[in-house]
Amino acid sequence: MHGYKYLVMGEEREHCKIEAPDYTTKVELTADVVTVERVWCCKERLLHPSVDTNGSLKDVCLSFALFKLLRRRYFGYPAVEAQQPKTKELVFGGLLSVKSERTAKAEVDKERVFRVIKMEIGFLRDYFFTRNNFSHAANQLASSEAGLPKTHLWLLYYKVLAIFCKPKFSLSVKSTLGQYSLVRNCNKSSLSRSSISRLFISATSCKEAPPPGLKKSKEVILSEHVKNAIFYNLARSRGELTNGTATLQRYEHHDLMWTLNLAAPVHTIMVWHIATSFCEIHPVKEAANKESIEPNLTVATHLSNYCAYLVAFRPDLLPLTSCYSVKYVFRKVFEETCEFFGREKKLEGKYQMMSCGDGGLQIIHQGSALGRYLSENINDDNERWKIIAEFWSELILFIAPSGSTRQHIERLGNGSEFITHLWALLYHGGIVDTSSAEYHL
Repeated sequence: MHGYKYLVMGEEREHCKIEAPDYTTKVELTADVVTVERVWCCKERLLHPSVDTNGSLKDVCLSFALFKLLRRRYFGYPAVEAQQPKTKELVFGGLLSVKSERTAKAEVDKERVFRVIKMEIGFLRDYFFTRNNFSHAANQLASSEAGLPKTHLWLLYYKVLAIFCKPKFSLSVKSTLGQYSLVRNCNKSSLSRSSISRLFISATSCKEAPPPGLKKSKEVILSEHVKNAIFYNLARSRGELTNGTATLQRYEHHDLMWTLNLAAPVHTIMVWHIATSFCEIHPVKEAANKESIEPNLTVATHLSNYCAYLVAFRPDLLPLTSCYSVKYVFRKVFEETCEFFGREKKLEGKYQMMSCGDGGLQIIHQGSALGRYLSENINDDNERWKIIAEFWSELILFIAPSGSTRQHIERLGNGSEFITHLWALLYHGGIVDTSSAEYHL
């Protein structure tokens, strides 16, 4: 952590100066100011390796410093650190460090990544939504101390807090993924006159309300397979995020690039979601492959349904001109899909209807066409689901930097979304929004 002067404590008092010619706020790093670099250099008492054997207490300090960066962003300050090479190195050379692509999965300590980001999100939620503001209490506790000793007091405070308040503090992080399946939940019975009118009202409002006529699927546990796929993909990308291009190029499916060149990200999400649902109805051609495809099938279907859930229920966290346009696009796709399936409710019947496409331009037709292509042109079940899983783990990283800081933080009152954790991680890697990533849509 050499060179990382992210502030942990001590900057709140007399150490800030505003001077000519640029008149920016500068913190004088006196002995009273605790930085991440100084914490990592400390070998005494609580922070000694013999006590903090796995570095978890140092990581608490790191999480607290990262929380302060996001808090600053919430109040409108620019992310000036995003342009620094060390910012990217913190995530891609530190938290997600890998030695080679061949051993990348083994090198990424995903549990540590989640621990650091989970604690940071917890501090954010505590600061904005709880009565017992942890960060304020920690500063008050340490106000009479100087330098690193006050960090020791703060860490002791954390350990006591963890014992008594862990259930509430952990509410900030969901270990589940919201799910929604368009194919499973659409038919004409979903389109009563009242639900259409209420859906239109929902489409023209950013207020929090479950879209009428829609039914969430049961949430699923955030599995190790999903974590592995996402962090492996992120470590391999080194922050060069694409919307699925890398996966299609890697497996030489250049004829599918049309799915990435649609009008907006929401179109790509829904086309691939429908295609994934099509393949899921009959996931294998050879019964012997059923067990071997399970990890990739889990990654693909869970992330596909999670992205569809974001489109339907959390559009403000997705990339597009505004939440109105995401809602409007989804409303039309929902209506068209219900009309397409008519009164059919059984998955097998829907599968047969999707198998007989007419080449239409509606999202349901495009998704069905993509599903047929994946099923008919990639005969190997393992390869097909490997490609779909890698696509989704790539796409969710691409859309994760979207959504404003305010939108992400204001949702913490009811517990955070998984995409907020990816957003925070990428933010600390210098990726502030998708305009700083490679954009193909």
